[in-house]
Amino acid sequence: MVEAMLELRDVTVRFGALAAVSSVSLSVAEGDVLAVIGPSGCGKSTLLRAVAGLEPLAAGSVVWDGHDLAGVPTHERGFALMFQDGQLFNHASVAENIAYALRLRGLGRASRRGRVEELLELVGMQGYADRRPSTLSGGQQQRVALARSLAADPALLLLDEPLSALDRSLRDRLAGDLREILVQTGTTAVMVTHDHDEAFTVADRMAVMLEGEIAQEGPTGEVWRARCRGRWPSSSATRRSWRGRRRSGSWGGRPLVVAGWSPGERTVRSWPCGRARCGSTRPAGSPGWSGGR
Repeated sequence: MVEAMLELRDVTVRFGALAAVSSVSLSVAEGDVLAVIGPSGCGKSTLLRAVAGLEPLAAGSVVWDGHDLAGVPTHERGFALMFQDGQLFNHASVAENIAYALRLRGLGRASRRGRVEELLELVGMQGYADRRPSTLSGGQQQRVALARSLAADPALLLLDEPLSALDRSLRDRLAGDLREILVQTGTTAVMVTHDHDEAFTVADRMAVMLEGEIAQEGPTGEVWRARCRGRWPSSSATRRSWRGRRRSGSWGGRPLVVAGWSPGERTVRSWPCGRARCGSTRPAGSPGWSGGR
C-alpha cells in the first residue's frame, strides 16, 4: 500500500453555526493528483484553504508526511496555491513573476535566470520572459502562474479552479498540458474544480463533495464509472446529459475520448453515474485505468 503524504483527518471548518466542511477525511500519495469536484458552494475551496492554513479548523487535522500541521503558519508549510485568475504581478515581467519565489529564497541572479528558463520551457512559454502579463492571453497567463507556483519546488501544489476562467477549447487543451507537467515534475497536488472533464483529465483520484461532505472518493476511473449511491443528486439534467456524444481531447499528449458526456451541464448533477453507457476510453497505464471499455 502506497503511504499517504497528505492526510486530512475528520477536517471540519465552521463559519459561525455553519459547517462549510464537515468531517472530511482524504489522503494523497506522493506524486499523485487528487481532484475535489462539486457544485459551487459545496465547500471545496474552503477545504483547499484549510489545507493551506488560510482557514482555521474547528475540528480534525491536516497531516503532511506524518506531521500534524496544527499551528504551522501558511508560509512555513512549503505549499503553493494557484488561483483561477493567476494573480500575477502586472508591474513585473513574466520572468520577474516566476523568479519572485526564487528571490525570496535567496538564489543568486544567475541561478534564478537558469531556473526561470527551465520553467518557461516546461510550460511552453519560451521567448516570453520580457513580456508583461497584461499582454498575454488568459491561457498564457495561467501557464506563467503555474510556472511561478512550481518555481520554489513546493511540497504540495494546491490548485483552486485553475482553468475555470478560460473558454472550453482552451481549458481542454491546458488540462492535458497540466496533467503532463504535473507527471513530469512528480508534483503532489490537490485541485478543486466544478468541471468533470477537467478532473478526469488531470487527476489520479477524485473526491465528490456535496454540502460540505465527501459523497464518493476513489481512483478517477472507478469514480467515473461507479453507480450513483447515497446522497448523489439526480435530476432530469442527468438524463439530458446522456446522449452518447463523444469528445476528443488529450491525455498528456495522447488521444483521449470521453464517451457519453455532454458539456452542456456543469454541475455534479450531470455526472454519468448509474447509466449503462457510463465508461471511457483511456490509454493503458493512465490513472484509474483498469482495462475494460
